[in-house]
Amino acid sequence: MRMLVYLHGTSGDHGHCLEMAEYYRRISAGRYLVALPVANPRFGWGPNSKGAGHVFATLAAARRVAHVDPDRVYLTGQSMGGHATWYLSIFAPSPFAAIAPKSGCAIFDYCEDVFANLRPVPVYYIFGAKDPIVPLEYAHETREKVEKAGGIALEYHEDPEAGHEGAPWPEIEKSYEWLLERARDPYPETVWFGTRDPLRLGTAWVAIDRIAGEVPRRPARFLDLEQKAIETRDRLLEPVRIEASVEEGNAIVVETRGVSRFVLRLHPDLVDLEREVVVRCGRREVLSRRVEPSLEVVLASAREDPGRIFWAEVECAVPR
Repeated sequence: MRMLVYLHGTSGDHGHCLEMAEYYRRISAGRYLVALPVANPRFGWGPNSKGAGHVFATLAAARRVAHVDPDRVYLTGQSMGGHATWYLSIFAPSPFAAIAPKSGCAIFDYCEDVFANLRPVPVYYIFGAKDPIVPLEYAHETREKVEKAGGIALEYHEDPEAGHEGAPWPEIEKSYEWLLERARDPYPETVWFGTRDPLRLGTAWVAIDRIAGEVPRRPARFLDLEQKAIETRDRLLEPVRIEASVEEGNAIVVETRGVSRFVLRLHPDLVDLEREVVVRCGRREVLSRRVEPSLEVVLASAREDPGRIFWAEVECAVPR
């Protein structure tokens, strides 16, 4: 079953989510499941680790109690939930087939230079031109950054008469129908991932195992909704990135920046595990051998994402 995850705004609570549950019951007509988590009023939806973690914990809980199609999970949200829809899918795009942020933006410094993470995640963006809370120029700036990243399927819908509480509901309902037509490719042949957050280090079948020591960092304070510090952790002053592509000859070509070690998780849709697997990084061969399937890798990946079950993994050092 397809599943939509809805993130409410700052004023949302249990009562609001019950109202939204009735609304979704009517429009879904049993075609998809809807998860409506309630944010901790202090942590919101992040980007602090507790707020963001609540969203991913909700997704995991839904998978335990319902038959969720892992390749058809969609994220949407309004206001604070719209902001979160942007940054959560940029930080961790792997679970989502598509997103539909509303009355939110992605102009935060920790999103800079990593919008390309959304290349596999189509976006349906709704914004009201008369929004009195989130300035329209923020929406335009977000749109420009997405377009500048290139390769992202973006549909931008700006309503000239709508305010913050919404673009008109008919447009929002159109966004759900648009989402339902999208499906995630679990094993894409090319993956690009960049991050400024040392807690978010991978997507799909690639992961940054170790950040190079020369990448500058500084402690960053994360604030709650009352602007009180709730968490301090490192933020990278420059984004690190990894890009990997499957090529002819049972080979994977990897390019990195700010990375000293990386992990590739393998599946027969990517490479033939009965043959020698070749990995090249920076024009140098860093691996050339048969890679044996591992039950441990299979089980760990199934627990993490039942739609992306990997047979083996390899760790490679970036040549100096």
